[in-house]
Amino acid sequence: GAADIVAGRGGRLVKTLGDEVMFVCDRADDAAAIAVEMHDLSAPGAEALSLRIGLATGHLISRMGDFYGGTVNLASRLTAIARPGSTLLDAATEGALVDPDAYVLPDLVTIMAEIDANTKLPEEEKARKKQESQKTFAERSEMVHNVDQLIRAYCLYEKDVQYVVQDNQVL
Repeated sequence: GAADIVAGRGGRLVKTLGDEVMFVCDRADDAAAIAVEMHDLSAPGAEALSLRIGLATGHLISRMGDFYGGTVNLASRLTAIARPGSTLLDAATEGALVDPDAYVLPDLVTIMAEIDANTKLPEEEKARKKQESQKTFAERSEMVHNVDQLIRAYCLYEKDVQYVVQDNQVL
């Protein structure tokens, strides 16, 4: 479940409340990887869950095992405006990601043609490489979508001075 995914990437599960999960990580890449894995979380034979995830990087106030502060509030706001099945990041999290190519979509047609043209590869290896390339494309495609959502959220919140959150909606 969620606790295993968080722990598997070196994160710490802070709390769960109903269908909400709060976790912390030392590295933005680990948090992003947890988010991607959480989107894949579903019961065997069931449809994938349409999670909304918000990731924010910054100073936290820790008290009695819980975390507070502006970073927590920002992550909550990003979660509230995320579309089902998406993750929104704040600018600090985006800037802290290590892999700059994570947001570059590979040219899938060229990659597939190169794999097919390689006569030294056995058919099983070609199939594995094609599947791996398709998975990379899908993951990066989602990340690009998430950046688009981040930019929209950033523009929305940059202009406002005060926020009121009521019934999980920003007013």
